[in-house]
Amino acid sequence: PDGRTVALGVGAYVILRFFREIPNGPGPDLRIYEVGPDGARAAIAVSQDGVDYVELTETASGPTTELELDEALPEGKVRFVRVRGVDDRGDEPGFDLDAVEALN
Repeated sequence: PDGRTVALGVGAYVILRFFREIPNGPGPDLRIYEVGPDGARAAIAVSQDGVDYVELTETASGPTTELELDEALPEGKVRFVRVRGVDDRGDEPGFDLDAVEALN
């Protein structure tokens, strides 16, 4: 996280490709960073191939959100992460994505 953001309003999304696969390990697997305390939220989806995505039930919000891959790909590995804005809260509307970190 470096404070430089991508603002994701309702329906806007960004897809990130990781060069190494993110395994479903013990504890949280992904950390999403958002700038600003405005309560904006984003839906997170993961994919092994960049074509078929599984959306996680928990949304990202606040400065950091840690997510588990158990529900999406219990035995698989992730290479793509899609972050999609789901609301326009705050002074600068949308989810202000700063970074996505693989934890395993």
